[in-house]
Amino acid sequence: MSGSNPHKIVLKVEDLVIRRGAKLLLSGLNFSVEAGQLLIVRGANGSGKTSLIRTLAGLSGNGDDASKPIHWQFDESCEQISYVAHHPAIHPALTVLENLKQGLSLQQHSVNDEQITPLFKQLGLNKHLVAARLSQGQQRRLALMQLKLANRPVWLLDEPLTALDETAVAWFRKVLAEHLNQGGCCVMSLHQDFNWPAAQLQNLELTQYATWLTAVPHSSTSVA
Repeated sequence: MSGSNPHKIVLKVEDLVIRRGAKLLLSGLNFSVEAGQLLIVRGANGSGKTSLIRTLAGLSGNGDDASKPIHWQFDESCEQISYVAHHPAIHPALTVLENLKQGLSLQQHSVNDEQITPLFKQLGLNKHLVAARLSQGQQRRLALMQLKLANRPVWLLDEPLTALDETAVAWFRKVLAEHLNQGGCCVMSLHQDFNWPAAQLQNLELTQYATWLTAVPHSSTSVA
């Protein structure tokens, strides 16, 4: 990933509405994210953090025609985005290495052993271990390793620090800094404290409320 203008808007969200069935989760949400910028999404459980990250990742509809409330600078956002869910998608019957290579292959990205081996050492992962035996923290480390290797400009992360020890958090902070300094951007939900340079940081606080709709707004997003 090459460097980028740090003032170039990568993502713009205008009047986003997200609902789950008849329940309104978020309404009238507006924000933008620039290249080189980190947006941290916070809020109480049930406030819509995961739903927002999933919607940005294209895992839920986001309106139609001119009413689309989510605007990317590129046409095919799925090829530019890396998404890490709160519960990473890992095949329990495959080894750590096989999961890593399979995940990268699905993103049309391949790596060699010279790129992979140092990361296994840094994160303390046994590449031959069957994934069914991984702890929650080890699963998270595997997902973040894949994130780094895929080298896509946009990161959408749902609670990426869950179950990580101090060593893994320090590694992630270093990787995130490199990503932003190279012109990438990141939107991530968090509940932990996470100090970051103010020049690169935005904070978005979601307010928890429950509103039951009788009519669905035209530009709303329905979350399964």
